Amino acid sequence: MTKRIFRAICITAIAVFIAALTMIVGVLYNYFGAEQMESLHAQAEFVGHSVEKDGIDYLNSFESDNCRITWIDSDGNVLFDNMGNIDEMENHLERKEILSAIRTGSGESQRYSTTLMERQLYSAIRLKDDTIIRLSVSRHTWVSLIVSMMQSILFIIVLVILVSFFLAFRLARNITRPLNALDLDQLERQSSYVEISPLVERILSQKKQLKIQAKELEQKREEFESATKNMTEGVLLLNKNGRIISINETARHLFGIRSNCVGEDLLKLCQYNELKEALSVAQSGKHFEKNLMLGEGSYQMNASPVITSGKVSGIALLLLDVTEKEKTEQMRREFTANVSHELKTP
Repeated sequence: MTKRIFRAICITAIAVFIAALTMIVGVLYNYFGAEQMESLHAQAEFVGHSVEKDGIDYLNSFESDNCRITWIDSDGNVLFDNMGNIDEMENHLERKEILSAIRTGSGESQRYSTTLMERQLYSAIRLKDDTIIRLSVSRHTWVSLIVSMMQSILFIIVLVILVSFFLAFRLARNITRPLNALDLDQLERQSSYVEISPLVERILSQKKQLKIQAKELEQKREEFESATKNMTEGVLLLNKNGRIISINETARHLFGIRSNCVGEDLLKLCQYNELKEALSVAQSGKHFEKNLMLGEGSYQMNASPVITSGKVSGIALLLLDVTEKEKTEQMRREFTANVSHELKTP
């Protein structure tokens, strides 16, 4: 149980951490993206005002390694670009940010570069002479951002996993300690968590039922022993494997078995071939009957299977004293033989 609780806490903690980390990174990524776009827009306005004042001289003097400035006329032709050859550049009139700047005075857009694994942010401003100043900066994508932070992320994940294991172990042990400390013999006296009170009550209820059932079984056993104690017949009850469940005094005396034999294998205590045959037949689900000489007497041995739910669950063995019956039968046979002999004699 401790292992299952430990595993569940660890998995939950790690899953919550990864989900929280993903959401936080996503929120921060979008937040700083919006901040970057606002900053780019403000910078575009500043450059636009400077171009209106100083013209292309300002653009030629502008130095920046990470910000691209493009000056475009009202027809979409590129007049200036600090990072490219304007003679090789295509018309920009159909660009989203350019169209928006022509219509409303300003425009923004984002485009993803699969080759550079970067997202380009664009901000365009329409000047008084209807030309367009557009600024562009690169923004890392999710993939490139994670790759660049992989070392830090792995360190944090390892740290969180170790902390989760430690806390999960402590929590699992604290949760299971009251259960392991339960004294089943004194449940009524010990105090425990309210959460396990239903378990304690269930155990107490089952203990009461078991006591009642044990008392009923003991009463039935005593009744059975009282009923079979003074019987002249031998009575044995065996389980399906031939071990003694109950035996009366007559059967114990006939087989020469000691009194504390309950639970032992009958065949190990009595080496009778007839008895072995009887148990084998009864275990197969059939009734067996055969006479057996025990001491100076003759006994009829009846072995009957006890069937429960279609399967043999035990064996009932009954020993009937047929000594007098056989003597009477022998006397009858001898008398008949004598009478026949006398009648045949002239």
